[in-house]
Amino acid sequence: MSKSPSENTQKKMLEYQLLDHNIKQLKEQLEMADTQLVDAMGTLQSLDEFSKLEGGEEVLVPFNNGIFAKATLHRPEKLLLNVGAGVVVDRSVADARALVAKQKDELQEFRVALAQNIDKLVSRAAELEKELSDV
Repeated sequence: MSKSPSENTQKKMLEYQLLDHNIKQLKEQLEMADTQLVDAMGTLQSLDEFSKLEGGEEVLVPFNNGIFAKATLHRPEKLLLNVGAGVVVDRSVADARALVAKQKDELQEFRVALAQNIDKLVSRAAELEKELSDV
């Protein structure tokens, strides 16, 4: 037994609403990934600049939005890296840079996958919208 046109229309409307909701969520994730990507690129640039410093130079240490302290750099070849659970380890600038570069690459891949997913959902939503307008 076939469904009546109104049941089919309701099903398509529900699917359209779910697609719209999912598209919005994925776009939010895309924006967060973009923000994290910009942060990673900024960190890479900062690490590149930091690697040029020598010991004994005065640097500004950021505490929070617009709050800095002047400090003298003693060991520019090492950074303290938070590895989670309150554990901090010494790492070279090159190691820290490699870690951030890997994270940036993973973020770029994630961003591409998100964008492709959004495109698929938008295409399906457009199909449904056309079908619903023809009813």
